[in-house]
Amino acid sequence: MAYGFADKGRQVIADDDDFGTQGRTIRQKKVTTERLSKKYSGSEAYQLFLEVYQLIIWKQCHTLIHQKGLPAELELIVKDLWTLRLQKLFERKDDNYQSDDTASQLFSSQTERTELEDEEYTYHRRKLKDSPKCRWIARDEVPFLRLSRLVPQDMKERLPAVYHNVLDPKNAPTGDQFHRAIANSADLYFREFGVTFPSINSPLLLFSYIKQLALPQIYPAVNRLNEMAGFKFSFPEKFGRFNRTCLPEVQLMSLVIMATKLFYPFDDLKRYPHSLKDPAAQVMDWDAWTEAQKEFDLRGKSGVRIGKGHEIEVNETDVFQMTPVQLDDYMDWYSKMWIDTKKGAF
Repeated sequence: MAYGFADKGRQVIADDDDFGTQGRTIRQKKVTTERLSKKYSGSEAYQLFLEVYQLIIWKQCHTLIHQKGLPAELELIVKDLWTLRLQKLFERKDDNYQSDDTASQLFSSQTERTELEDEEYTYHRRKLKDSPKCRWIARDEVPFLRLSRLVPQDMKERLPAVYHNVLDPKNAPTGDQFHRAIANSADLYFREFGVTFPSINSPLLLFSYIKQLALPQIYPAVNRLNEMAGFKFSFPEKFGRFNRTCLPEVQLMSLVIMATKLFYPFDDLKRYPHSLKDPAAQVMDWDAWTEAQKEFDLRGKSGVRIGKGHEIEVNETDVFQMTPVQLDDYMDWYSKMWIDTKKGAF
């Protein structure tokens, strides 16, 4: 039943159901939405980290091929080695490799991302010395330090903090770390997949050692010593406990040291060669050689500027002795390496 009343000559009809509704508040229920975490965890974080890791390996291969002149086959062989590595990692699904707390155990060391490229050098018998690679890393010519700056922002935001620590090593690797990491990688590929690598390019590497150390001509003597030592200059098939004497470069350098000490001893004893054609007829002034090596090692470290590649060696005590120009160089390098100014992208 409806009631009506007059409003300025018009009849207004109101329904009984509307009686007494004035002042009532109606609250609309909000739709509950599930809050999703921005950070991945568990297997999702692990999968994303492997994708990021793969992007970094590709970036390193691209740099080595297009900027350092390495063969284009590098990318293909590194891809094959990485595929084998992934196969082994995914066989361990659901174990501690999937845990965020053990992300640092994913690989034997932070240098494994460059081990893949190094194993490919050996495959091509174009094995590079460790010193150029360390120099490339220190100068940021090959990506290794602060790798998170190369990762796309949307991927980086979803990675847990523990994976960021793996991507951002604080120091450049030393030669000893490279040797150990490469040996571990060679052992892994042989033990798990039966992959063997040829011996290093010992003739070229020996010539490089003699030239860099400014030594007299000991090339024939090293080869003669190796005939007696029987070194193959290749990684052993069974490592057992790690020993540096099993490393090919260490074996070659040990022969260089032995040949140098035999022909040009460091003591003051007078020795008389049988003929003037005898290599030992040449006398080495080791004091002058030592001073020359010191000057060579200090080249680029002293002067007006810091020198490219030496910024990472700066510590807190060096700051008080640096000139304004050197401080500017260091701050420019620090800003480039450690301060995010743009979103990471490849």
